[in-house]
Amino acid sequence: MKRRNFLKTAGYSAAATFIAPQLSESQTAGNTASLKTKSADNQVSVKVTDGRIYVETQTLTAVIEKGVLTSLKSRINNEEFIEKPDIQTYRALQVLYRNNEVINVNEEKFGSIEARQISPQRAEVVFNSWDGDGVLSISADPETGDLLIEPSAYSSRPGVLACRWNISGIKPSLELVAPLFQGIKLKLDDPLIKNNRWIWPSSWEAGLAILQSKEGGFWVHTQDNQYRFKALQTGMESNPFVIGFDSETNGPIDNNLGAGGHLFKSWQTSAEGLERAGGCNLNEVLFGRLCRSFGYSSLSGRNEDEELRMKIHLEHGAIPTITIRSAEEIINPNAAVKRMLDLANI
Repeated sequence: MKRRNFLKTAGYSAAATFIAPQLSESQTAGNTASLKTKSADNQVSVKVTDGRIYVETQTLTAVIEKGVLTSLKSRINNEEFIEKPDIQTYRALQVLYRNNEVINVNEEKFGSIEARQISPQRAEVVFNSWDGDGVLSISADPETGDLLIEPSAYSSRPGVLACRWNISGIKPSLELVAPLFQGIKLKLDDPLIKNNRWIWPSSWEAGLAILQSKEGGFWVHTQDNQYRFKALQTGMESNPFVIGFDSETNGPIDNNLGAGGHLFKSWQTSAEGLERAGGCNLNEVLFGRLCRSFGYSSLSGRNEDEELRMKIHLEHGAIPTITIRSAEEIINPNAAVKRMLDLANI
């Protein structure tokens, strides 16, 4: 199989989604109205200019150079989440082998990196190097405003375990909220998580990572209905303010030349027949009195599908959960959100 053909078929997608900032009622209303005006038709823009890729959606702006995310900014409050990006030291795309051996896919060894415009809403960064080739496909979701990063990598050296996409230069004030040890909220330089690799599902218990600030934040999440192995890398030995998302290949890995295939995005639709799945306290069956589960995404009650999921969560014994984007949705809740808030006040 030719490298280019392989690269078209292997890859995952990482979606950056913003957490709404804590604003006053008047600020929230003003910012929400502004965003609605700017994105009435849910327009997204992905442009290649002077080797850089500029992305703009209704929720964010981003700049990508040589595959490295050099800017990620909220359009709600203009907060920047990337600080002092270093495209010379930190690499966007890597190939992993056994024993956590990491190989950079870049222009260091007789290679090149080129940004290409594919369409008005899509671009690619193409990597050619001595140690491997790769493609970083970049697009945006017009419905949610998510930034989508789809990496893939190929090497002529057998034994590839995973393909890693890195976000470096993360602002040190951000806290990582992630399902590690049943849930943590720590700074990235905390010794408990610094320079560690967390494998899904044994230690990275769900495929998401939240970077939280006092004003808001962003999160990267996964959609994978084939239950393929993946991992989260928190920091490096030399710099804790880097996170990597690994897409692992199927074993045995001895002859594997490439890795990819995960979709890092929130699940947006319910499984067929979900309405018949309620009526059983599944949480009690699985965990007893040890703990209670909770939901992760698409629990805003905006439509019948989301309202059904919220109902089934309750019937399964989960903690009443809502996933909303602004304080306005709490101040003036829809029927499903109000039901959850009423339950929380009991």
